[in-house]
Amino acid sequence: MSVFLKSYNSILANHPLKTDLFTSASLWFLGDILAQKLEHREKEKDTKMLMARGGMSSSPSSSSPSSSSDKKDKGSNQTVAKTCSSTILEETQPRIDLKRTAIQTFYAGAVWGVAGHYWYHFLDKQALKFATEGTKFFIIVKLGLEIIFLHPIALFAFFAVVALLGGESIMEIKQQLRRDYWQTLILELGLWTPIDLVNFIYVPVKHQLLVVNTACLLESIMLSYIKSNGLFSAVSSIENHYDQGQDENKQEIDRKKTE
Repeated sequence: MSVFLKSYNSILANHPLKTDLFTSASLWFLGDILAQKLEHREKEKDTKMLMARGGMSSSPSSSSPSSSSDKKDKGSNQTVAKTCSSTILEETQPRIDLKRTAIQTFYAGAVWGVAGHYWYHFLDKQALKFATEGTKFFIIVKLGLEIIFLHPIALFAFFAVVALLGGESIMEIKQQLRRDYWQTLILELGLWTPIDLVNFIYVPVKHQLLVVNTACLLESIMLSYIKSNGLFSAVSSIENHYDQGQDENKQEIDRKKTE
């Protein structure tokens, strides 16, 4: 770890802006890939559930007699069901959307990387106008400026820039901002406030963007998922994971009771 930090510090000292741009782009690239993997897994689970339900509904009843024509109809229906199932499986096979990943990576490097590189030095200078470095009030001022200016503007820029690069219309951008912006901002502040506090208290200014970019790996997964699926879908996904875990625990308890 110390070798990595020495190498990073050396590169950062010689190429500060380029290092920040590359770090931002790399971590957001990885974040979008992970977000797409998460989406693929959700779609595969939904497809398997639909296929299981379809199989149960299409299974013949052993108690009811059937004519030869009924058997033919059932046979043709089962053939259609199998064809549809195989088509659904093909459509839900994991495929990375390279255009989406490229857009996210470009935004991270060209927009967020540049803004973040200059922001944390600017933030430190502005906070020094109001408080002495290292004091609690100094940290509070930095945190306040971060919450008031950086997070709202950065989130708006993310939705707008990524949407424009993806070919969305101004109307579509406005609709998503109305639908997802404020709720996502609340999630962002909940995620970043403790990270910002630790960052401002313990981390030197030159390394603060590195800490932020590392945390951005988690944020980029969240934002990428919300941008492509909407906030409601993201929350529903979390709830489904929780419900599935609860059901599995209940089944395990019931199984142990019957043993």
